[in-house]
Amino acid sequence: MDRKKIDLLQVLYRHAGDFHGTGWACKKGCSACCTQSVTMTTLEGREIVSFLKKIGASKVCESISKAAGEIDIPKMTTNRFASLCIEEDESQDIEEEGSWNFSSCMFLKDGSCSIYEVRPFSCRCLLSRTPCSEQGYAVMDPVTITLNTVFQQLIEHIDQGGYWGNMVHVVGSLLMDTDPDCQQEEEQCFSKLLPCSPLPGFVITPEEQLEVKRVVDRLFSSSIGGGTFNEAMQEVVAGNRYQ
Repeated sequence: MDRKKIDLLQVLYRHAGDFHGTGWACKKGCSACCTQSVTMTTLEGREIVSFLKKIGASKVCESISKAAGEIDIPKMTTNRFASLCIEEDESQDIEEEGSWNFSSCMFLKDGSCSIYEVRPFSCRCLLSRTPCSEQGYAVMDPVTITLNTVFQQLIEHIDQGGYWGNMVHVVGSLLMDTDPDCQQEEEQCFSKLLPCSPLPGFVITPEEQLEVKRVVDRLFSSSIGGGTFNEAMQEVVAGNRYQ
């Protein structure tokens, strides 16, 4: 089942890349946005841990241990947040104050990403039309932000049965298979993760509906394993329910 999840993830990455297109200011060495405020699923985390094992990365536990205690637990997953928006539930505190940490990412080496080929979607989708260092924030059009959220929701939906949280905690919770010396970090980090939630629907403005539908329809109808992305996703989600 994990192989099917990974295949779905790769297809989603490709379609997101096609949608994003070109014309962005981002380039190698531009690392203003490479902070520890990155969230992702354990599905993406397993890809990172496998990559670290393959390249024989050292001192990962040390970096995890240093960073893990400095990062708060996000209050809710992307799909949980969307669910509250759809339900218009104003009784829940949905502010994320305290969950941001703008210190440099532990995988940033000499101004470049050392895990670039397996970086999570939260990193892939953070793009800007102008250099972030010039004004302190990324410049994206609203529909790109919305579609990035849609893709993040789909990744979480695919990884039901898995967990979601800050990248430091996700990677730390999965390191046992790579380094037995990380047991303490694994236990500490796992307690800070949230279960992945199912897709409740999308939060889309009327002005964005046609463009979002075009991109999502193309993704859902794309080929994978002799069927469509949507069929494979439904099969994986159904399998998650019985695990």
